[in-house]
Amino acid sequence: MTVDEKGVSFAGPKKHAWSWQYRDIQQLTLSPDRVTVVTYQDSKLLPGAGRVYRFSGKVPAAELYALLKDR
Repeated sequence: MTVDEKGVSFAGPKKHAWSWQYRDIQQLTLSPDRVTVVTYQDSKLLPGAGRVYRFSGKVPAAELYALLKDR
């Protein structure tokens, strides 16, 4: 996972890859072991609700918060 001034992106196994600019992210939640991204793109199961992506692992939450707090 990459979080920078342009947005958030993820490239994983099995050719899973996503990328979002900050304007496309409805909510971004940080914790020491998880990052959750809610996009404006509708969920297939719940029309009108944003699509949710959860990523787990060791997260430098304090550093990311400092980068993202003004976005």
